[in-house]
Amino acid sequence: ANPQSGQPPAGSLPLTVARLLGSEGEGPGQFQQPRAIVVGKNGRVYVADTGNRRVQAFDAEGRYLFAFDLSDGTNKFAEPFGMVMTSKSELIVMDADEGRMYRFDVEGRPLGALDSTTKFYKPRGFSIDKNDNFYVADTGGSRIIKLDKDAAVAMVIGERGKDPGQVDQPCDVIGDPTGEVWVSDCVNGRIQLFSPDGAFKLQFSIPASDPLNGSRLALSPDQTLYVTSPPTHRILKFSRTGQPLGDFGSEGRDAGQFRLPTNITFSGTSIWVADTANGRIQKLQPR
Repeated sequence: ANPQSGQPPAGSLPLTVARLLGSEGEGPGQFQQPRAIVVGKNGRVYVADTGNRRVQAFDAEGRYLFAFDLSDGTNKFAEPFGMVMTSKSELIVMDADEGRMYRFDVEGRPLGALDSTTKFYKPRGFSIDKNDNFYVADTGGSRIIKLDKDAAVAMVIGERGKDPGQVDQPCDVIGDPTGEVWVSDCVNGRIQLFSPDGAFKLQFSIPASDPLNGSRLALSPDQTLYVTSPPTHRILKFSRTGQPLGDFGSEGRDAGQFRLPTNITFSGTSIWVADTANGRIQKLQPR
């Protein structure tokens, strides 16, 4: 069943823009199609600058610090698309084109590849839970893969299709503190929730989006679900049962407007959004 009824008024999320980070370009502090954001324990912000094939780091005040590639700056990522930080403060960057994960310390120094026991096909979603389990939206393979901290396969969810429990080129996946798994089944225009053992629990509708610029997910501190909607250039909020709780944003270039918002992540109560087609990051705060 689709629980969407009694829609809240448009623009009803009480958020304000606290910071705009970056602009379109190739120079230090500029972005081309940024796709992923990680905020470290000290407030340092890391951005997967996908179009420029690098990761950039900024201090807690938004000042540019450094950028890094695969090794010494001579080797480039092919398509750095996803990025997480482990409990040991290691950065793991997912290169979607190669379907491989690379490890770095907080200063961008390479620590080697993190090789999994399975292969990925253009993965577009990448997250980590409190126990350092990784979750991969294996977009080209139309499946969800949970990996343990050593990158061994712990669980596989889904197969290609439109029925409940099936997925079609999923765009994102996150594991919540209860062990449940949220999936952005973006091509099918829905969010699906799975139990810790991978059993289907519920689904609800979102605007359909393509795999490259698909809806991404984040859980707030109170465990409500935030979803980016690139086709409508908005941030959506849902209860854990799929009830719409409001939205924020519109299409444009002003602060608080978006053009293809993709990645979204929380740092405390702050919300960081990759405003991908505007070549910038927006930090939002509750009003």
